[in-house]
Amino acid sequence: MSFVIEYIIVTLAFYFVSTRMEGIEMKKTSTVLSASFIYLISFAILKAVIVVVLKALTLGLMLGTHIISSIIAALLAMYIVTKAVEDYKIDSFAVLAAAVLVISVMSVFIRMLFFMFL
Repeated sequence: MSFVIEYIIVTLAFYFVSTRMEGIEMKKTSTVLSASFIYLISFAILKAVIVVVLKALTLGLMLGTHIISSIIAALLAMYIVTKAVEDYKIDSFAVLAAAVLVISVMSVFIRMLFFMFL
């Protein structure tokens, strides 16, 4: 999938989560653009590194490496967003984990709608 399309999808999910969830604060709505960009880049890098580390540690025998690495990478990427973007604040780890879950689920549904009408 094109990076631009993926960026639009994640930005829509970020905007929904940022405006609707309690515990997430941002001063300007344009903050979502930078937050979703940093999330996408950090998620891609972290997932690749974590997959390599998990496969090396388990000698490739562990099933579900991609699932575990996706969960860890998504949580770490959202943490990086809260530290890198000054206007984007999340109150606690529970809110961060809930936001990652909602963003992931919403991204899947938006992708499905996008490809259904493509």
